[in-house]
Amino acid sequence: MFLAVTAPTPVSPQPAKPVNKTARTALIIAIVALVLGSIWFLGFVTWIVAGVAVILAIVGLTRPQLPKGFAIAGLIVGLIALVAGPATAVTNVVSAVSGSPSSDTVAIAPSSAPTDTAQPAAAATTTPAAAPSDIAVPDVVGKEGDVAKATIKEANLIVNFDAGNDTVLLSANWTVTGQSPAAGTKVAADSTVTLKVVKTSTLPASQAAASAAPAGDSSAPAAPAVPAEYLAALASAQDYNDQQYMSKLGLYNQLTSQYGEQFSKKAGQYAVDHVKADWNANALAKAKDYREQQHMSSASIHDQLTSSYGEKFTQAQADYAIAHLND
Repeated sequence: MFLAVTAPTPVSPQPAKPVNKTARTALIIAIVALVLGSIWFLGFVTWIVAGVAVILAIVGLTRPQLPKGFAIAGLIVGLIALVAGPATAVTNVVSAVSGSPSSDTVAIAPSSAPTDTAQPAAAATTTPAAAPSDIAVPDVVGKEGDVAKATIKEANLIVNFDAGNDTVLLSANWTVTGQSPAAGTKVAADSTVTLKVVKTSTLPASQAAASAAPAGDSSAPAAPAVPAEYLAALASAQDYNDQQYMSKLGLYNQLTSQYGEQFSKKAGQYAVDHVKADWNANALAKAKDYREQQHMSSASIHDQLTSSYGEKFTQAQADYAIAHLND
């Protein structure tokens, strides 16, 4: 009797699960980018690495019939690294530059001192030293330059003379018409005080006498103070007179013109009334300039001297110039 033996049914091998290699690579790169982002000096590299991870993750998502798990995870991690990495780097750099403590620094409050029930001894009273800005600038306006200089130096301050285009060689020949900082201003020791000065010889006799009078001398009546603008206009008028030989009206227009010195009309009038000038001599000097440089006739020179568009001398001054033109 024979037994029938049934052959075993062959088991067919299970097919291997497909692997989305691109997605897996994207996840690995994204994790690396996230790690780099925690290192402050490599944080900016995260942009590149995380960007590559995001691109690969998107490519992995587009692969048909392949699992998308790695691709989704890589995309999420890559986006996190792309945002968090550089932000962490920037925060660390700013903290390093500003010197602010990092977030993990623990502030330790000082322990309170034990309370002493005994009565503390009275603290000794001391007079605080004078602050560096306790020096009041002395008032030296109207004083001669040498007196003003000595006064400023006695206050432990430095003197700087401002004479415009001139140079102060002998301070005794100058008079102070203004100062900066103003009198009474509190400044530190060795600060510079600028003194605006004009030649004493250009001042009216009463003003010059007042500047030369010793302080505290009450025997002579005090002259009325001349405004600083008037004195400045006078100094400017003297310069114009000495260099350009202008007429009185021409000088006044130059001092008060908006295209000239822009002094007030009162300051300009004060200046031309007190300037040391010989208007006849100025007219003659101008006439000789026209004769020598432009070879003009006497009649033309006379018209140029008296013209309202020319030199603005008076008829008498122009007559004097023509009469002495050949002297």
